[in-house]
Amino acid sequence: MNSYFFDTYAIIEMVKGNPAYEPYKKSSIVISSLNLVECHYHITRKFGLHLANQLLQELSNCVISFTNEDVKAMTQFRTANMKKDLSFPDCLGYVLAMRNGLKFLTGDEGSRNMPNVEFVK
Repeated sequence: MNSYFFDTYAIIEMVKGNPAYEPYKKSSIVISSLNLVECHYHITRKFGLHLANQLLQELSNCVISFTNEDVKAMTQFRTANMKKDLSFPDCLGYVLAMRNGLKFLTGDEGSRNMPNVEFVK
């Protein structure tokens, strides 16, 4: 089974039933606590609190921790890519994906054509 770092975009698309994400349903999901917060917020807004809480419970088992070094790397990465308008959670996720040897799964336009990104729309 493949493992990917799922950004919030990827999780929301899976919840929406986007067929392009069907091949990733059997993948091992990896996220950060920051992505978990962002995901809970967006799922609550789009689909309601009940589903958001259910996903929070399920995804909490997929969280990897980050270090001060990861925060520094995220800050450098975001600063270097300001024109792409990437969110803090996405930047941290990208850095964590790189550190853990995972592909960063997203459909966020700012991440298109970046190295180590599995871009799915």
